[in-house]
Amino acid sequence: MTDKIEYDVLLVGAGPANLTLAHRLVDLADKPIRIAILDKAKDVGGHLLSGAASNPRVLKKLFPDWDKGEIPIQGICTESYLSVIGKRRWENVPSMLVPSYFKKEGYAILNISDLAAGMITKITEKAEAKEGVVVDVYPGFPAQEIVYDGDRVAGVKVDNTDGDLADICYAKVTVFGDKGFISRDLVSRFNLRKNPQVYSVGVKEVWETAKSYEGKIWHTLGYPLEPGHLGGGFIYGCKDNKLIIGMVMGLDSPNPNIRPPQVLQDLKKHPYVQGMIRGGSLVKYGAAIL
Repeated sequence: MTDKIEYDVLLVGAGPANLTLAHRLVDLADKPIRIAILDKAKDVGGHLLSGAASNPRVLKKLFPDWDKGEIPIQGICTESYLSVIGKRRWENVPSMLVPSYFKKEGYAILNISDLAAGMITKITEKAEAKEGVVVDVYPGFPAQEIVYDGDRVAGVKVDNTDGDLADICYAKVTVFGDKGFISRDLVSRFNLRKNPQVYSVGVKEVWETAKSYEGKIWHTLGYPLEPGHLGGGFIYGCKDNKLIIGMVMGLDSPNPNIRPPQVLQDLKKHPYVQGMIRGGSLVKYGAAIL
């Protein structure tokens, strides 16, 4: 980066929302436009933990051949279940009683990290094919501070991963990802949040299993959470015999001794889950604040 960088649009954070915006800006551009994308991870997608069962409506709009290899997906849901479980019991709620939100058949099963990397590739390919459209991607450059011009956001100060002194990236329009820590300054300055923030934590593991569960999704209620503790479990069957197992739980539990990683281990001890992962191996794990 040089000492002064100026763009038409600056996107702070390379998450799915900002990358979707970048795609649409490139698609709709009918005159020259310069777009910058900053991300704190060394590689785009490197700090994105979530898996997701996503309604393909938006994917179809951005990538008409999304289900034919145009972008990386982990599978398409063919069976979904809402399950109420105890320490040893596992009961699937009858389909007619399952809220529509939990019915995921036809949804894309995604690894958001892989999706972001694939979206960046598509964005740069589209931009290179359109005269006057420039998309510069800066992985490893976290935004450290918002730069204001009066009451207007003028850009951000940027550090690189080596800790060098920040440059300033200016833009006519700056868009902030929803989980960036500098967004708190924006929220406070412009009074954007009238209600207190509610936090949850998500913990998950990715397993390689002896049997394929591709296309199957379970959402669970009840065990191992205590009564009154908001949250639940999820299991996503992915391609290549991968299985995502996780828990999401509110951080406002009346029990201060709740340990989310242990709650996930308790879910894995359930006989039903043991039947899925027995003979398999743990590939990776992680946690994130939601």
